[in-house]
Amino acid sequence: MVRRIGFGGQVALITLAGALLRAVCIARQPLWRDEAFTALAVQHTLQSMLDIVSRDSAPPLAYILNHYVATFLSAQPAALRLVSLMAGTMMVPLGALLGRRVAGNRAGIFAAIACAILPSLVVSSRDARMYALASMLTMASVLAVWRFLESPGLRRWLVFTLLMTAGLLTDYFFAFAMIAIFIATALAYRPPLRVTVRIALGNIVAGLLLVPWLIRAKAQFSHAGTPFWVEPVGGKTISGTLVQFFSGPPIEPETPFKILLQVFQGGAVVAGALLLVVLAVHRHRLTLEQRYSALFLAIAGSTGTLLLAAISVWHPLLEARYASVTWGPLIVLIGVGATLVRHDVSRYATAAAGLLATLALSAAVTQPNTPATVAYLDAHLNGGSVVAAPSEYLLLRYYGDERLRQATHVIATDLPWFWGTAVYPPDAVQPSLPATTLATRRPVLVVAGVGDPPPITTPPGYRQAGVWCVARTCVTTFAPG
Repeated sequence: MVRRIGFGGQVALITLAGALLRAVCIARQPLWRDEAFTALAVQHTLQSMLDIVSRDSAPPLAYILNHYVATFLSAQPAALRLVSLMAGTMMVPLGALLGRRVAGNRAGIFAAIACAILPSLVVSSRDARMYALASMLTMASVLAVWRFLESPGLRRWLVFTLLMTAGLLTDYFFAFAMIAIFIATALAYRPPLRVTVRIALGNIVAGLLLVPWLIRAKAQFSHAGTPFWVEPVGGKTISGTLVQFFSGPPIEPETPFKILLQVFQGGAVVAGALLLVVLAVHRHRLTLEQRYSALFLAIAGSTGTLLLAAISVWHPLLEARYASVTWGPLIVLIGVGATLVRHDVSRYATAAAGLLATLALSAAVTQPNTPATVAYLDAHLNGGSVVAAPSEYLLLRYYGDERLRQATHVIATDLPWFWGTAVYPPDAVQPSLPATTLATRRPVLVVAGVGDPPPITTPPGYRQAGVWCVARTCVTTFAPG
């Protein structure tokens, strides 16, 4: 019955299923710190928000879209994740169109299924950040350039140029995708010089259209020489990035059912890797034209990550979220590999492995349970008390009421910019505990991750009165005496 629907109908059904898979648990996962930055920034006026973003590390497009969502809908987690949800859903039909160009309708259907259920795509589609949008624009740009190669007219040139401009305005790492697409075009298809020049011109125009924002965001350049949180490139970072291509984000310590979640993720990794191996081993079953099409997607999807790894030798940048901006075309090849599997049972088993991992990650709460922490703080916060929360500050500011926001500070003399300091209010960071709190002998509550040392030592005249933990967050209370 499904086969009688036709290609368009099947893709529509798979897209709907992918949208539902992303939407059903869109608000179940609490926000994490970077999402809290987005949530706080987009609640400012547009101009104030752009000033905040210009001092952080990203272009403005995703923030602008989320700003209007927050303005016209709400700043609740589900609403803030709508832009990513829609972008992630759009990857399903894009994957179908790219897969069909490689090996026909059947490959397009399997590519759509891969884009609909792959854990890494579904999880990023519930993230109030820019990565899903940038990844979708990468896949759309690949398709647009491919169409331009077939018919190099002005309209198609304008389409891929606008898509690449939108990609650069969404995430700077999209520049690696642009380079990868250009290299893939040159190596796989060797187009005439005039076509190559037009594609290069489209890239240049997209870059020039980013310049006004770079001028406004000149403060971001000061971050280039400062220490960054990404680990130096090595076996651990490379293998971790490759695994997350299939599995989604790593499961942090203290996450409930961590081992079971990792088992499901391992199944998704094995299934996806096997399909790529099948494609590599049985590529001879594709026509010459199909092999060149697969090569085009392979180069377009992998070169950006390879460039990130190369640059990371000098300045560490190789991390799965950043690489995800560039690797979308490789997901299509998982679907192409599925067409070469000889037995339906094996094909269904690989799809089931990916779906089970996605469902498990959807049901689990893998981020800090900040709402529960806020409820605990509200019950134990006395007048004049202070809450010290360096790593959890943005989350407490988002979830807390005005009383908690006024009481919460970051006690530090220096703070890295990538903790979202651009959105901090002027009095957020203090070098020491407020003198009035110590003088009036009010309790001090310190919020930190499970296993992390408290960000402050026991104040003079105080004692540690207790530790309360939930999920991955602990509150340590210091009381007089």
